[in-house]
Amino acid sequence: IPDEAIPTVAVFFDQSGSWGASDVQKGQRAIATVKQKYVDTGLCVLDIYYFGDHVVTNPNDSRKGGGTTAWPEIVKTIASHDYKNIVIMTDDDMNSWNNHGESYTVEGCVWWLWRQGKRAPNLPKQVRGMQHNFECQFY
Repeated sequence: IPDEAIPTVAVFFDQSGSWGASDVQKGQRAIATVKQKYVDTGLCVLDIYYFGDHVVTNPNDSRKGGGTTAWPEIVKTIASHDYKNIVIMTDDDMNSWNNHGESYTVEGCVWWLWRQGKRAPNLPKQVRGMQHNFECQFY
């Protein structure tokens, strides 16, 4: 596969205060599985971001503060990198912390992975994929 044909998927992994250590570990295992099956075999590239109060690339920095106020930064990061495929791992706590503002549509797909099935119903209206939107829960 030519390098330009390998898609990049941006992963936004919530590590705010509503996520316990076991939830974070489950999310980390999910990302490790995707890396093993798809990144290590050259089928995609992952850009991983962690968030709580801010979007960061170091998972240790995301646990500071404990809130989930990073939504505007998430949308800004998606737009500034022109990501076409997005995975957002979060929970219903995003509804109470954010003024969601304008919506954003990516060219590809958006996968919403809800921690323990706790869905934030307004978020899938805010970031959508032109090709498809997926929602599922993980425990």
